[in-house]
Amino acid sequence: MRKIFIFTSVHQWNDVRIFHKEAISLSKEYNVDLHAPAEFDFKIVENVNVYGLPKWEKVLERKGIRKEIWKRIKKSNADIFHFHDPELIIIGLYLKIIKKKKVIYDVHENVTKQILNKDYIPTRFLRKLISMIFSIIERIAIGFFDSVIVAGNDILKSYEKRTIINNYPIIGAKNINEYNKDDALVYLGGITKIRGVEEVAKAIKIVNDKTNRNLKIKLIGEFSNKDFKEHLLSKYSKVIRFYGWRKREEALNETRKSFLGIVLYLPVQNHMFLRSNKIFEYMEAGIPILYSNFSNWCNKLDKFKVGLSADPTDPHDIADKICWLLDNPSEASLMGKNGKRTITNHFNWYIEEKKLLDLYRKLN
Repeated sequence: MRKIFIFTSVHQWNDVRIFHKEAISLSKEYNVDLHAPAEFDFKIVENVNVYGLPKWEKVLERKGIRKEIWKRIKKSNADIFHFHDPELIIIGLYLKIIKKKKVIYDVHENVTKQILNKDYIPTRFLRKLISMIFSIIERIAIGFFDSVIVAGNDILKSYEKRTIINNYPIIGAKNINEYNKDDALVYLGGITKIRGVEEVAKAIKIVNDKTNRNLKIKLIGEFSNKDFKEHLLSKYSKVIRFYGWRKREEALNETRKSFLGIVLYLPVQNHMFLRSNKIFEYMEAGIPILYSNFSNWCNKLDKFKVGLSADPTDPHDIADKICWLLDNPSEASLMGKNGKRTITNHFNWYIEEKKLLDLYRKLN
């Protein structure tokens, strides 16, 4: 079996896309080594050899992780190298140009647009400048790689050689038929200001005041900004249950018990195209979704009748949609069932796995 060296300096070893989907799928036909931040040095999980890298909290700490990746790569005899972070492009170029290896660059986000919303870059001018420079570097670099995988149709649109591997869920979770849910909404994933969590908290307060309910929102994920975490959890403590990071199955169990999944991203450039994995996880769990009313999202989701759209910047509109779902439980239940059916027929990892394996076979 040919050996694959998958590496990331940013994502945890058990990242859903990197480990649960790609690495496990590839292990069916290849010997897979995954190098990623972890709390251990080595273990074999689902036939994948997982080699731990140091865990990090601050961005500057990733410099040491990249150094460790360099060391391991120089000792590796792998046939194909598959990396996941833009900050590793220079290592990818070394592998391709100097070591003459097969190299795959896996792009999760539209990075040039993502840079425009980085708060730690002090000015809008500087963000635009860095975004432009990165775009030039990235496009030159990908010309050397054997393949580029992207997680959505809006990423590297003008690059003809890309392969779109969508973040569709792995089907096979418990089938929930009864719409017998707890009095809570759920939000899965990284928690940032631009993902609209504060607007949802405001909306829940409006609903509770209006209906005399005690609705909560479960936040299952990690904050990327300490100040925003302190602000949100202190100001909206009455409507938030913060779980922190949870293992995949535990997070899905909490999702299945919730009556509504929330994905109300704010209208920044990198959010305008439907690519959020949590939407598909809500569908898999069989619960309705409240999603942003961007045209691209609505065009893809409205026809399946899996939930409602709302203006993510308007807590009153969000509150109105929540109230409608509460007042119409049979329609809400039907939306959840529609979501489950849609996952089975249209959006599931089995379809994407075949594309991934086909891509690798062509590299042989």
